[in-house]
Amino acid sequence: ARVGTLIGAHADPISGQPELKAAPVSVARFDAKWHGFAVTRAKPAVLKADYWAIAPAKSGWRMELAGLLPPGNWDHAVRALFGIDASCEVLSYRDERCGHYRFAAFDGEHLLGAFFVSPEPVAVARATVAGKLEDNFTAPPDRLRVLAGRTAANEPDRGPIVCVCFEVGLKQIVSAVAEGHCMTVDAVGAALKAGTNCGSCRPEIGRIIHDRRIAKAV
Repeated sequence: ARVGTLIGAHADPISGQPELKAAPVSVARFDAKWHGFAVTRAKPAVLKADYWAIAPAKSGWRMELAGLLPPGNWDHAVRALFGIDASCEVLSYRDERCGHYRFAAFDGEHLLGAFFVSPEPVAVARATVAGKLEDNFTAPPDRLRVLAGRTAANEPDRGPIVCVCFEVGLKQIVSAVAEGHCMTVDAVGAALKAGTNCGSCRPEIGRIIHDRRIAKAV
């Protein structure tokens, strides 16, 4: 949505057509020193990172972040991201030597936010973590499991979300296709509801089906 700001504001003097299809650019590697993934119940007022992308989740917000330099104090950065004060409980895991940090903030039984940091893109089950915003946490072990960032043994791992409207994951679609029940986009929609609302994920579902057919043929 922001790519238009990269294009010069030049227009043809006769037609008024803007110069949309050609623009010189200079591209350089973004050498991030840290990467982060976060979910929050409330939308952050300010995101202090050199790179960030935010999108709504079912019960809050999910974010990808990265920075050229780590903040001076991760605890302060986390509380600012979650919009909480010192009265809220924050659990954390820290590996200073390797640069891995994990935080989860709670207000009573509710998860206010979770934040995962590593030197490389964060490897966590994103859909599972985002779903925790809907859960109630009464037992301490359940709160600690949030820091793991993984799907529990008794929970299905949906994989990366393909259909945002119905929160259908890649692994669910692949499984339906691999079992031979869903060999068309409409069949996937009938079985999982994926692609039956806004339809923006239908091309991706079609690509998944195509890739599975090629893999099976090989």
